[in-house]
Amino acid sequence: MKNRWLYIVITAPFIIGLVLGSFYDLQISTSLVNAFGNPSTNVFGLIFSAFMPLFSYAALSFYGGYAVKFGLDQEKWYEKLIFIVGGVGCFAFTILYTGDKMASPNAFNNPSLNVWGYLLGLIAEGGLAVWGFVVAKKHHNATYAFAMLVIFVFMSLCFITYTFIIKEAFRRPRYRCTWESTEFYVPGAKFINWWVPFRNQYLEIDKVYSPIIGHDIISEGFKSFPSGHTSEAAVMIFGLPYLSLVMPKLKGKENWLTLGGFVFTILMAFSRITMGAHYLSDVSMGGLLMVTFLIAGNEFNLWYTLKKVPEKRAK
Repeated sequence: MKNRWLYIVITAPFIIGLVLGSFYDLQISTSLVNAFGNPSTNVFGLIFSAFMPLFSYAALSFYGGYAVKFGLDQEKWYEKLIFIVGGVGCFAFTILYTGDKMASPNAFNNPSLNVWGYLLGLIAEGGLAVWGFVVAKKHHNATYAFAMLVIFVFMSLCFITYTFIIKEAFRRPRYRCTWESTEFYVPGAKFINWWVPFRNQYLEIDKVYSPIIGHDIISEGFKSFPSGHTSEAAVMIFGLPYLSLVMPKLKGKENWLTLGGFVFTILMAFSRITMGAHYLSDVSMGGLLMVTFLIAGNEFNLWYTLKKVPEKRAK
């Protein structure tokens, strides 16, 4: 992404959403959940929760296959190792999380779907990886290989930040877990603003109700802030434009690819609110986090990779 003005386009809505959510989270969630009905029968929300992550990681799966082929072609052993490991890592990441999304309480809440979820992920993402491997044979582009590796690293840093640090520190209850008339209700869950940590209360609730409800269900119920689905969808905003480096037909269409990934992210965010899985502030922060990390990665690419890699390869 070379047009920096797009940074404003893709960050402003998330910032505005975070501000609005700070005042109207509860009202917005109540209106949308009532409009779409019980989360367990919300088809729109279920489809986005379970199956749309297949598209969230599409660019990464493609790159996984591309990186493996690129690595095999390298003469230096450390470059060969870096790209093969990076490519396999990208592919493994997509299989792990697309399969998990289909069986988790965020989607169908059905452990029997676990095997089918991973199988579908393997077929869909595996096909993209094979495609990437084939494209690498025809379009051997060092710039793309290095640039997408940078994007993958920054995406992983964001993932670690919101999964293992922010979610654990805040433990905000999901809206649907405060709704007593659904199967998602967890005693003790209540609405709190996003900036108020709920971890201590969560630990007490988990201690009391884990033997009755199950630790996994309770744990998932207190991971509202920020939205992981929205963060993952935002990967497309940066993953798609880089495809123009290895697909000549996409040359000159980078802005549209960026905006297409952005629209997909907004739809994912909207679906999560209708499911009662997240508040507006949750999806806004999730998108803003990933976009911020990937802007940093993109800036590194503009500063170094897109300029220096071609020069180094030409020598």
